[in-house]
Amino acid sequence: MERYEKDNVQYIHGEGGQAFGKCRADLMNTVQGHLHTLAGCQHFVGRKFRVFGMQVGSGIDHESYAMAYAKYGKKPAIGCGVVLNNGKLPINLLMEL
Repeated sequence: MERYEKDNVQYIHGEGGQAFGKCRADLMNTVQGHLHTLAGCQHFVGRKFRVFGMQVGSGIDHESYAMAYAKYGKKPAIGCGVVLNNGKLPINLLMEL
């Protein structure tokens, strides 16, 4: 799995599961793609930690030939994620439908 870390946030492509579970398992802020139909952000708070998991959806052209395998599936969540404030402020930006 490819992984990049900056400001205590790990950025991963994601192969199985969601960013929400990965951030809880690693106890680390996590931004993940891969799941084309899911976008959102959850924060998990414990006594001595707070982490977020942000699923960013997809940035692909659903009508392209490469995505023909999914043409009868759910519509993708087209958007991106931005993390500001030195890794403390995750924001999902979704394209209007």
